[in-house]
Amino acid sequence: MTVTDPQYDEAVTRLEKDFDIPTESLNIILEEFIREFDKGLGTHGHSVPMIPTYIYRLPTGKEKGTYLAIDLGGTNLRVCRVDLLGNHKFEIHQEKYMISEELKLARAMDLFDYIAGCVSTFISSNCSDGHPQGQGGWKIGFTFSFPVEYVSRECGIGCWKIRFHETISHDVPYPMLTFVHISPKDNFTLTTAPSSVGPRASTVPTPSAKTSLSFFRMPLTNVNATVVAIINDTTGALVATNYTDADANVGLIFGTGTNAAYVEELGAMHKCLKEEEANTIKEKLKKHGHRAKMVVNTEWGALDNDDVVLPRTKYDHTLDADSVHPRTQAFEKMISGMYLGEIARLALVDLMNQGILFADVEEGEDERRRRREFWDREYEAWLTANMSAVESDTTPNLTHTEHILMTPFTQPSTLRDRQLIQRVCQLVGRRAATLSALGVAAIVRKRNLIEGHKTCHVAVDGTLVNKYPYFKERMQETLCKIFGEEEAKRIVFVHAEDGSGVGAALVAMLASQEMHLEE
Repeated sequence: MTVTDPQYDEAVTRLEKDFDIPTESLNIILEEFIREFDKGLGTHGHSVPMIPTYIYRLPTGKEKGTYLAIDLGGTNLRVCRVDLLGNHKFEIHQEKYMISEELKLARAMDLFDYIAGCVSTFISSNCSDGHPQGQGGWKIGFTFSFPVEYVSRECGIGCWKIRFHETISHDVPYPMLTFVHISPKDNFTLTTAPSSVGPRASTVPTPSAKTSLSFFRMPLTNVNATVVAIINDTTGALVATNYTDADANVGLIFGTGTNAAYVEELGAMHKCLKEEEANTIKEKLKKHGHRAKMVVNTEWGALDNDDVVLPRTKYDHTLDADSVHPRTQAFEKMISGMYLGEIARLALVDLMNQGILFADVEEGEDERRRRREFWDREYEAWLTANMSAVESDTTPNLTHTEHILMTPFTQPSTLRDRQLIQRVCQLVGRRAATLSALGVAAIVRKRNLIEGHKTCHVAVDGTLVNKYPYFKERMQETLCKIFGEEEAKRIVFVHAEDGSGVGAALVAMLASQEMHLEE
């Protein structure tokens, strides 16, 4: 079958229309994002939870001291010693420890006992000079790389996506691990509990719950160490970057997933007045008024779950319907690295079904069947990494793209096929960057971060923003459309510091200072 130019041009035009976001729609989407932010700040139970972190200020860059950090991800455990040197400088020493598959499937208590052992080993090896004078032992910040809803500085409900022995029988989307602070000398109690509302529970089990498990108690008591704060990586990225860059007001992650954290006026955090720290918040508002602040973890991947403004295509709807949790994380499914390759794959398969893509390639029936079997492999046949490589291909005949197509599966292609594939990748990638910029713009406008010639540095990290071609440039183009070129120049993307390590240690420092003030 030979595709005529009109057929080809019509297919490309249709795709461009599907993935384009008209300039006149930008402010409509932006304002809806702000409305969702406000709802999440006001009361519980909304798609975008706007989680209070109970971090009431950012560092100045002048702080000194030595603090520890625990960074728990899905594969590795990292333990860090961070020496704050003042003058916006720090030093970090770290060790990584593997989390085995057996531990992921074991009892939660076994995993945390293992973590405690790793921390003790790290302290013995890297902290032989003894804990800093006047700190009452080693203070630790714990980065939990999963969504955590805090009810106080040291207490949070965490969404754990690794099924432990204790939680495997719970018929809920995300088994819950709840950290309940008892007292500094007791450290934490870990409570497992099913969530009745999906990703985040709205109530906190009491410390006396029968399912309580010891968390770091005996091992860390032996080395005089206390976990004083729980954070997520996005919050950590903002705090860590602000230590070295006082203009950093927003922290963003654009990688496999996406999230944002920023500093909000404490007076806007209406739902916090019903929480465990309500009295503390009232006192801060009374003392500091509109100058009282708190860092907010937006968990903005759930923006527009109600399908109000995001310009979804049929490919987005298919991806969502076939996902593990349909009708959730709508924003994330359109902009994050986990999903972009799959959106592109769905579009490419549609072009094959229309007889547009690979139509001029000579192949037998068996070859055609094998090709279809390959391209029907969800989240495997075409990855975001493939998109990145194709968009980077500037060779005259797109020979790099040809090699990519021939590597996982011997897929012959014409130059026009490769041009079409590159165009699909460009459209999916550009839309992701545009929507990402709208999220940034919503925070900037909501907080008036560039009002009066102010400059806003946005700390960004993640594989998309670091490695995907033209991602930051496309975001900047969108910001120019929204704010105008001159104002958009005052929104500066800077590389985020190590949020999971340095950020966690800094939050431990801030929490320790806050606790000292409360004594």
